[in-house]
Amino acid sequence: MRVSIRNLSPVVADTVKVAFDTSYIGRFSSVRFDPATKTAYTVDLTDIQPSESRLVSVELWGQDYGNHRGTIVARHGSDSAIVHLRTLVFP
Repeated sequence: MRVSIRNLSPVVADTVKVAFDTSYIGRFSSVRFDPATKTAYTVDLTDIQPSESRLVSVELWGQDYGNHRGTIVARHGSDSAIVHLRTLVFP
């Protein structure tokens, strides 16, 4: 999975926290984040310049088959954006 974060403001975004739903990530095994997480399933992106994009990559290995739903929340200051996810893992 790849999540792109873009700074649309005219000022530097000092820290954007990208948080992945714990119950969603817990349905997978061998989860790997790039960049690495600092706290439970949260990546901090720092000093994002105006119009700059950053990428968060997550490698997931299916553990439990079926439909898995969750969210990704990106926060900067008092602003946030939410993305709803749904993944189907075949047996």
